[in-house]
Amino acid sequence: MFPVYGQPFDPAYRTSVREPKSKNMISVRGTGRVEAKPDTAVLQLAVVTVNKDVTAAQQENKRRVNQLIRALQSIGIEEQQIETISYTVFPQYDYSAGTDPVLKGYEVTNTISITTQNLDEIGLIYDTAFSNGANRADSVQFSLSNQEKWINEALNLAAKQALDKAAAIAHSYQLNLHRKPVKITEEPRGFFPLSKELSLGAQSSGQTPVFARKIEIVAELTVLFTYQ
Repeated sequence: MFPVYGQPFDPAYRTSVREPKSKNMISVRGTGRVEAKPDTAVLQLAVVTVNKDVTAAQQENKRRVNQLIRALQSIGIEEQQIETISYTVFPQYDYSAGTDPVLKGYEVTNTISITTQNLDEIGLIYDTAFSNGANRADSVQFSLSNQEKWINEALNLAAKQALDKAAAIAHSYQLNLHRKPVKITEEPRGFFPLSKELSLGAQSSGQTPVFARKIEIVAELTVLFTYQ
């Protein structure tokens, strides 16, 4: 799950500037693309237990989750890096008899997320978790902690491309372009994982290998210029 930004590029244009009535206008679209190496990972793991007795299933789940948390803390994961995502209890039925379903037990699932900015330890987290109670891996997501920096860089590239396009059009038609735009609108774009995998550095040869992908930040502007 990556955020989408759809607000105008310059806040001053949101209320104070309206599209002029002049017909001498050039509308262009500029796109800026920036590639960045992710610096944050969120792992989602679960402890799943099944028992005929719901209380026994819950107690076993609790024991294994506590063991998991202690093991994660032993490798340097702090409490604030761990978050409960969901806790569910579902009855399990046997439908094989062909008549009414027969209750055969209960499944208890405790799902947690672990956030880390040390991407080299992702494999170690997985190995530690599955050796200490976890028995399901749901996902791992990579992101950027300082998103605003990369968004602004992409916006700057988009603004430059829009101006270059308008200048090229004006030059082709021998028009006198007013380089100060009269309206700027940021189109909704966002963050996209690229296909190129990255090495996460000095991972231990004995741990589960995990590979991140670069993230592409895309900004798009529609810019309106006037000319004489």
